[in-house]
Amino acid sequence: MDAEQKRARWPIVALVLIGLLLLPVLYVLSIGPAYWLMQYNRISIDAYASFYSPLRPLADLYPPFDKFVEWYLPLFVATPY
Repeated sequence: MDAEQKRARWPIVALVLIGLLLLPVLYVLSIGPAYWLMQYNRISIDAYASFYSPLRPLADLYPPFDKFVEWYLPLFVATPY
């Protein structure tokens, strides 16, 4: 593999790595909009609970994460008009 091929491959590798690093962040942040969708019966409670169940042990083991979720979810609570 010559230097030009390695140089051409670098942007692809960088994008994949950035995507892999952002995926867990986007998963955690998606809990809020999903909570809103659950309130309006767009997704079921069971689907919501099963999809986000891996976050429960993390919240139990890491209190700052639990506090973040407690702060973040109310931002998506449906308020009556």
